[in-house]
Amino acid sequence: MKLKNIFLVFFGLIFSYYSYGTGCITIQPKNDTVCSGSSVILIVNASGIPSYQWQYLNGASWTNLSNNANYSGVIKDSLIVSNVNNTFNNIHYRCILSGTCTDTSNIIILTVNQPSVVPTLLNASITTICNGSSPILTQSGGSLGTGAHWQWYTDNTYTNPIGGNIFSSNASLTVSPTSTTTYYLRVEGTTSPCTSTLIA
Repeated sequence: MKLKNIFLVFFGLIFSYYSYGTGCITIQPKNDTVCSGSSVILIVNASGIPSYQWQYLNGASWTNLSNNANYSGVIKDSLIVSNVNNTFNNIHYRCILSGTCTDTSNIIILTVNQPSVVPTLLNASITTICNGSSPILTQSGGSLGTGAHWQWYTDNTYTNPIGGNIFSSNASLTVSPTSTTTYYLRVEGTTSPCTSTLIA
């Protein structure tokens, strides 16, 4: 009986040793959305003191990340992704934990939204008109970011919109003023976390 009891205790220690440290992630990384040109931090928390290796999905295979101009902390619990641009959109990431803690994080997806850019100049096809004329308003430069549109106004407090939302790259609008009118243009509705509204 004595030998049997010793064997059972010893077997239990061996079993405990091999099961120690598995499934130890306490906080999973989450999908994130950033504005192009900014940075983002992906975080995984785990019990114990494991080793970390962040990876990205390269086609059908997972590839280890290396520290470079865009990535830092690739072997830490916090991965910093810097100078994000549209080529990072929809990249899949995960973190592999090993050592005292063996686990694999959830797969997360990075979404990159494009910021809007204000025009450099507002134009009118004619600036002095006779009643009944219809000049065309346009903009020089500028671009619409993710989800954005142009909106013209007849006041600098932006309470009197005209012409509706314009989603094309050119904010062209034909107007027919009956008196001297100053027109203003805004970019509106850019998807967060990019700046939603910009004044031309």
